[in-house]
Amino acid sequence: MPFFNADSPPLRHFCLNVCRAESLDDVYNVNGSFKWKNGTVLPDACMPDFWAMFHLSSPNAQAVRNRYRIVKEQYKASGGGKTLSIACGSAQPLLHGLHDLLNAGKGQNSAIILTDSSMDSLHLAKKRAQQAGLSDRVSFVQANLCELTKKLNNEKFDVIEACGILDYLNKDAALKLMRNAFSSLNTNGSVILSNMMKTGSADLLSRICNWNIVYRSPEEFENLILEAGGKNVRIYSEPWKIHAVAVVKT
Repeated sequence: MPFFNADSPPLRHFCLNVCRAESLDDVYNVNGSFKWKNGTVLPDACMPDFWAMFHLSSPNAQAVRNRYRIVKEQYKASGGGKTLSIACGSAQPLLHGLHDLLNAGKGQNSAIILTDSSMDSLHLAKKRAQQAGLSDRVSFVQANLCELTKKLNNEKFDVIEACGILDYLNKDAALKLMRNAFSSLNTNGSVILSNMMKTGSADLLSRICNWNIVYRSPEEFENLILEAGGKNVRIYSEPWKIHAVAVVKT
């Protein structure tokens, strides 16, 4: 904690919630770089101070915001439609993407089902949906991955997004999740996934934040997707080479 300055409420909030949607929301919005609907989006819990701005502008934090941009743009490129988000967190990249689609007169048939095991995450996502003016297009389901399997087996989607959850899943769990996602797509649908790559700061993050991640290189990530039955895989690595985003088409 001294490394992050114990007098900084935003950094205390970040460290306390490092594996949760609240910390991701801190990183997304600490510098006010994302502006949509009603103006600049800022963290929900604590207004940024100098130390938060300093530390949450590190390469790791920049990489998170880069992943946000890639996911948003790939969702826009998909055209939207019936969308499922797995372990949605604040869901801000998808909400931002749908906001942009509708502003451009596209994606008029789009609706998003946001799922997460945490009610805190869903409450945060609901606030972001309201800010985006999308409350009528978004529904919320509290479900863990086991419960979600039933939903995946019973419905078909145009887009399924699971960005962040694979960072915490071992190989068998990741394969199961992806296989269910691929089998739940409509014709010409797409799955948007992400996984972190191991960098020199990985051990530091583990020591400071007790943050345990399942790292995969882009090659390992792509091979895992192919083993799960994915086809037409495109991998996008953000500039810091910390996050890889995969788009898998049917």
